[in-house]
Amino acid sequence: MGQTVPAVMSPLLRIVPRGPFPALAEGTVVIFTSEAGVTAWQALGGENTGRAWCVGARTAAAATSLGFEVAGVAETANDLVEAITDPGPLVHLHGQFTRGDVVGRLQARGHRVTGHCLYEQVAQPLNDEARVVLGREGAICVPLFSPRTAEIFAENLPTSLRATLFLCAMSDAVAQVAGRIPGGNLRVAAAPTGDAMRKEVANCLTFRHVT
Repeated sequence: MGQTVPAVMSPLLRIVPRGPFPALAEGTVVIFTSEAGVTAWQALGGENTGRAWCVGARTAAAATSLGFEVAGVAETANDLVEAITDPGPLVHLHGQFTRGDVVGRLQARGHRVTGHCLYEQVAQPLNDEARVVLGREGAICVPLFSPRTAEIFAENLPTSLRATLFLCAMSDAVAQVAGRIPGGNLRVAAAPTGDAMRKEVANCLTFRHVT
């Protein structure tokens, strides 16, 4: 049997839904590039409007659970822009911080599309337990799921840092930010999915002997 590895939970973002809803024309197809968008939609009392394009299997599953007909699923926002076939109207329901200019790129391809912010991504500091662990000698595996969380983690690293960091980035975009963290040993998941991240973290724990 493998060795049990202690885990410290220190969320770096808090999702805060915010309204109002956009005025959607009849037949509007929505775009969810994260599960947080679906969660915010539900929290604000949104109803099923028909069809949705989604980034990620978890996002698609969340949209389906609300009654949306998922028109297509892609691993990344870049892939989704290439995959969308609806001419419009489309609306990208996103958070306060966005990357990849989904709306602009779709407009450039001839789609009738707008964007609307449904939630804020409020930065959270590292909690006391995380700071204590980072202040001890030893190897620590740190999964980073977005460029934003990589930035927040870098900004919150304690000056008393003594741990050796093994950073697992979910994508190349995350790795670009995580790679600027001093002293971090960087790994990138094979795909921007939850399963790939779990495998990469397991590889980190196995081959780097993180304890």
